[in-house]
Amino acid sequence: MRKLAKARLTGGVIACTAICVTLFFAKLAFDYQHTFRGWISAHPMEVMLDLSRPGTVTVPFHQTCSVSHGEGVFVDGGLKDDGEQIPQAELNGLSGSIVIQNAADEEIVARHFKVSEATLSDSPGNSGLVSGGQMLVEIPTFSQGEYTATITIEKGVAALSGQTQRLYAKYQLCGLEQIPVVVLGFISFCAGVVGLFALVAVLPGFLRSGIWREVIKAPPPPESQSEET
Repeated sequence: MRKLAKARLTGGVIACTAICVTLFFAKLAFDYQHTFRGWISAHPMEVMLDLSRPGTVTVPFHQTCSVSHGEGVFVDGGLKDDGEQIPQAELNGLSGSIVIQNAADEEIVARHFKVSEATLSDSPGNSGLVSGGQMLVEIPTFSQGEYTATITIEKGVAALSGQTQRLYAKYQLCGLEQIPVVVLGFISFCAGVVGLFALVAVLPGFLRSGIWREVIKAPPPPESQSEET
């Protein structure tokens, strides 16, 4: 006689559920890590400018990260010396501003920058995971979305006449933004352990008998002998 192996079926459901949870959270962790790597190299805004004379330009600002501890606007053109450093004197006296607006023309960020020897030296924007050119101004982090950035050069640097410089925005990341990867990975690991133990417990039975279990019917008790009269 056969009956459904309820304990084996329960163990199988637990194993399948745990394995699905493992794969799901592993995929989430992988996707978030991929997103974080994209933030490291992302330039939400990039424009080529002549910093030798006053002027205004409006460019798109594609914000993809809202968890960084800040952002910076950097300049990186033909200014570097033989040591791959930007000479401080090259940008002294440069002043301007950046205004970021959303699709409704609402002002989100407005910052002025005025470059001097003091602001060029030991800029916090050139530490950690942020690398590249010299930071002109630091801006706060804001929500993801599509924006426009209006850059105004109020006072240019005459020494840069005839040279076009690249200005770009970059996220300031310290590494703590990867905490969700650790949490998601831990959940995936724990679910994987549960799934593995459950699978090891029920797999031999499934391979041997499937979802059924054999039930041996006990023989009926022997009939009692009639009493001697």
